[in-house]
This record gives sequence, structure tokens and C-alpha cells, in this order.
Amino acid sequence: MKNFLFYILCFVLIIGTAFGFSEYFYGSTGILKSGIADVAGIKSFEDGGKTRLLEDAEGEVEEEIIKILSKAERKNRGSVSTEPIEGNRTDYEIELYFSDIYEHYFVYLGEKSFVYDIENGKRWEIINAEEIIPEIDAIFAK
Repeated sequence: MKNFLFYILCFVLIIGTAFGFSEYFYGSTGILKSGIADVAGIKSFEDGGKTRLLEDAEGEVEEEIIKILSKAERKNRGSVSTEPIEGNRTDYEIELYFSDIYEHYFVYLGEKSFVYDIENGKRWEIINAEEIIPEIDAIFAK
């Protein structure tokens, strides 16, 4: 009986470890780290140059943008990258500030969509950007 319980315990530990590793490498989480997010600015890329759309968004527009970004999912596995983004087609650069945890993120939406943590130099790929970009386009089409 002791051997049987030992084998069951080993089996459970192996399965739990495998699940943990697969969640780390292939899982996803939301891009908003806390409930208190502030949209510090939004820039649009058109004809090779940046155009500032909003400077410190307030009120209803900020709430809509945060609601849209709360749907965004990123891969759990972050990677340090110094790859330049200028060569890629980028539609929007959204600057987020989390005031309760004092963190600053940049969200790039376009051909390569990712979240960039400026303090740690990490970036995470956004996996559902094709759903988010049209919603943000609709806000600025008004």
C-alpha cells in the first residue's frame, strides 16, 4: 500500500510540473497588471511618421481604451529584445501607467504587436491584436 501511494504521489507531481511548464511557455494572461491604469498618450504611425492622437486621455475615451485593452492577451513567456520596431508596420503606440504599482508600459499594435516593459527591458507578444486594432480604429473614426 505504501508503494502504491508513493507512485500516485510521484505521478501527481510529474503531471503538475508538466502542466506548470506548459502554462509558462504556452499560456497567456491579460496585459493590464492592475486595476488602476492611466492612458498617458496614444500615437499613430502614418506615412512613416508619428502623430500624437491623445495626450493624457481623460473620461469616456480613456475608459473605452482601457476596456478594449483589458481584452488583450499576452504570452506568459517574456523575452528581452533590442529589436527595433521602426521597420515594422505599427498602427498605434499606447503609453500606459499603472499608478498603484508604479510601472510604465508601452503597447504597440500593428504588424508585430507587443507590450514593452521599459524598466525591465522585456516585451511580450500580444496574441489577439487583430481583434483589438479595429476597435481602437473605431474610437478615432468618430
